[in-house]
Amino acid sequence: MKKITLLLFSLITITFYGQSYTVTSFNNTYTNLVSPQLLTTTVWDDPDFVIAPDFPVIINGNAYDTLLLNDLGCTIYGIKNGTMYDIVNPSLIDVIDRGYDAEVSQSNISMKTDGFIGNRILKIQWQNVGSYGEYDMGGNSMSINFQLWFYEQGSYIEVRYGNSNVTDVSMFYEDETGVGVAILEDNYSSGDNNVYLTGSTGFPSVTVQGSYLTGTPQAGQVYRFTPSMSIGVNENSVKNLVVYPNPCRESLHVNGVLEKYEIYDAQGRLVKIDVVNAQKIINVADLKKGVYIMIGINSDGENTRISFVKE
Repeated sequence: MKKITLLLFSLITITFYGQSYTVTSFNNTYTNLVSPQLLTTTVWDDPDFVIAPDFPVIINGNAYDTLLLNDLGCTIYGIKNGTMYDIVNPSLIDVIDRGYDAEVSQSNISMKTDGFIGNRILKIQWQNVGSYGEYDMGGNSMSINFQLWFYEQGSYIEVRYGNSNVTDVSMFYEDETGVGVAILEDNYSSGDNNVYLTGSTGFPSVTVQGSYLTGTPQAGQVYRFTPSMSIGVNENSVKNLVVYPNPCRESLHVNGVLEKYEIYDAQGRLVKIDVVNAQKIINVADLKKGVYIMIGINSDGENTRISFVKE
């Protein structure tokens, strides 16, 4: 799928910096998914679904082949060996089917993968959902629409908001100031790599402490999380790993146990991601001259960071 430059569709672009992600706020037209796979087919509250992405989803520098939709109806967990790890939550409120009491569904959760291999996007959509806060007070008139996108190329994560009808912020968000957006290390515990958005929905700030935005994002609001090249990386966690030659021209040779790798340029942009082939040779001929950081990951999920020069 053709990559669209941000500046072509951005009305307002503001960038903030956190420990693990750079967060960019901009506007783009919100479009409902076309012919998605429904995850909910009946009325629901606190759904529990296992999602098998078509490509490894990267959260906080960790690759996941399995995701779990659980908790609050909108929490996405990365799963490894049956254990829940990194978390993405696009609203931090307890969402619910607006037809729950009537036993006729008015809301749904769905998903779809768009794009071609190497440039795919996993899109998860919450359509016309209500909040448990309003339901608990006997109402179901308010609603929001939002999507969560995971990018194969660049490992970006985006939260996109559509039309909303929230007339009582305190009730809908259960006494919080508004919607919440967060990427967390582990089950809502504190951590240096946690990212919460706080403040204005159009001009948010980033914090590692639990926080919420003020109000509901307008239709078309997008929050893009771009991974920092250093997140989740321990300098020497993959033992006895050697990559040579350095400097290099056409290829890098791997001496040691390595399953996959990511390469970032000097600006921290992901420029290459792949598995290590049987010959343990990484082709870098297509890279421009300069300094790069390679993050190597073994089968146990351990990783290390190695810098190299492309001549």
